[in-house]
Amino acid sequence: MKFFILVALVGVGWLLDVREADAHARWKGGSAVSPPRDLSSGLKAPPCGGAPKTANPKIYRPGQTLAVEFEETINHPGYFEIRVLGENDTPLAGVVSPLVTINDTQNTPIANGMNHQYKANITLPNIQCEKCALQLIQVMTENPDFPSRYYSCSDIRISEDANVEAKSGNKPPKPMNLRIQRSP
Repeated sequence: MKFFILVALVGVGWLLDVREADAHARWKGGSAVSPPRDLSSGLKAPPCGGAPKTANPKIYRPGQTLAVEFEETINHPGYFEIRVLGENDTPLAGVVSPLVTINDTQNTPIANGMNHQYKANITLPNIQCEKCALQLIQVMTENPDFPSRYYSCSDIRISEDANVEAKSGNKPPKPMNLRIQRSP
């Protein structure tokens, strides 16, 4: 009888275990560069976990290099891939994919909301794309014959627009070696 009560208590505790993040990996919430479409769980459905596009994509220039941030919320061996998707969250023809592959190097247990934090530099393709997305894929390799994947997307626009720098927060470099000349 005590065994059944213990099993019931463990089961109830498991059901009540509420966590801030239920996905295994995702774009980091609060990131100014790569904010996630959605922080909720259920991000196993490709290409973006079933999360719809947002109304305000981040705007970047073709060929721009970005320092993106993501986090692993449940530890698994494997690696991460970062890709650029087109308007309908589909691969872009002629664009190298993935942009980067990052090994999962942090293998300490995750506890008390202390997720594994990752940063990566990526260079966007030299294209223009009004409704693109950065896609993060966590490839879990516990079973190499059938790896599991989790997905997270961040909406972006790649454009040559003159106002891109102001909208994206990137400022042009400050002029240097200026000489002040006085007029007569």
